[in-house]
Amino acid sequence: MPRAGRHGRAAAANLPLAFILLTLLVLVVVGWLELRRFESHLAERAAKEWEAELAQHEEQGYPSFKTALKSGPQSSSAMCAALLEAAGILPDAQGRRIGVQGEQGREGAAGGDNDGSADGTTGGAAGTAGAAEAVRYLHSRRQLYDAMETALLERGLALDASSTQGMGLGDMFQRGTDGQLEPVLKELAVPVRAVVLPMADRQAARMLEAAVRTHLLPLLPAGGLWQQDASVYHSTIYHASTHLDPVPATPAQVDAEEAAIRAVGAAACPLHVVLERVVVTPGGAVLACWQVAGGTDVAELRRQLAAALPGASQKQVVSDEAILHTTLARIVTPPRLDSSGSGSGSGSAAAHQRGRQQGAAGAAAGAAAGAAAAAAEEAAVLLKAAVDQMTQELCGLQAELPELWFAEEYHKLALALGGRFRKRAVPLQCAGHDTAAGADADVAEERRRQQ
Repeated sequence: MPRAGRHGRAAAANLPLAFILLTLLVLVVVGWLELRRFESHLAERAAKEWEAELAQHEEQGYPSFKTALKSGPQSSSAMCAALLEAAGILPDAQGRRIGVQGEQGREGAAGGDNDGSADGTTGGAAGTAGAAEAVRYLHSRRQLYDAMETALLERGLALDASSTQGMGLGDMFQRGTDGQLEPVLKELAVPVRAVVLPMADRQAARMLEAAVRTHLLPLLPAGGLWQQDASVYHSTIYHASTHLDPVPATPAQVDAEEAAIRAVGAAACPLHVVLERVVVTPGGAVLACWQVAGGTDVAELRRQLAAALPGASQKQVVSDEAILHTTLARIVTPPRLDSSGSGSGSGSAAAHQRGRQQGAAGAAAGAAAGAAAAAAEEAAVLLKAAVDQMTQELCGLQAELPELWFAEEYHKLALALGGRFRKRAVPLQCAGHDTAAGADADVAEERRRQQ
């Protein structure tokens, strides 16, 4: 009996502890359920507010990205452009910004923008004209990028027919004893003098370089891709002298050109750019295509440089004033194709079957041509899918570009091929745009916090 009594007292002593643990467990479960319900409520409320904001913009005649999506299947680049507009990073067709920048966009459209930037967040007398120009440049770039994007599928991959500033792939590269690519460096009698916009944002450059390695390098045979040096990623803006139309200059004249370029840089504002898409051209160039979301537009830079350098080459390398692209890599060898690819086996088999049916010597050449055309088409489809993935991954990548380089290239395509060059950094100082610069800096900082 005494033994049983002791067990009973121990069990009774454990009852409060069990009750406390059970109570705590119940509280944890109830608290978790309440938290989930609260999160669901917040998400539902945010969705309703978002729908209401989009509906308001549509009622005012400004189409939303949802309207674009309802119109049918969209390409990766179209989706990216729509998302950038929906987020307020880029203006819509009317120059308005919606999303998180919506209120600032409306105030900017009314107040103006005296530096022609796409932000629309700064005041100025030339506001409406500046916003209109920014939208015109944006859509000019988009149309150009659309044409570049569709050219690959329309023409197929045509590496043998490619030319970069009058140079074919054989002029730019050779194979080493190990089969790897080696650049062909040709010294110039008259150095090329170029004004370029370097990718100063090292993090953005690393992301671009990594995307090339992830999505393109695995598709190509060894030595099939030349990757640009990410430390000198750049966009060509203007040429004082090209190797196609050389303009000799003495050291004093080159210094005078630098002074003129510095005067342009002093008045221009740093560019805030955003990636809209990545494309491959039929000639195999892999290009990051940018939009200008703030600062002095690249088209304005080119106009100002043309005025500042009246003796520059008449044959400019860049023919479109609004384009802003960075060459990331060059495809030198077509991608590997096998029977598991999309139509490669069937396309080649069909071509060879036609050759057998014709049974003539001419038919063999026709079959070979058909097979080559099928391979070029399949290579284009494969590469297009890869850069579409890059667009999806990098859509909205933003970078600040605070300076120009005045580069003297002593070898042909020195910046692209690792040749010898000299650069002089020219800061974009935004002189006379103190208010605009402050507003742009605030907007840029807000965007960085949102990323």
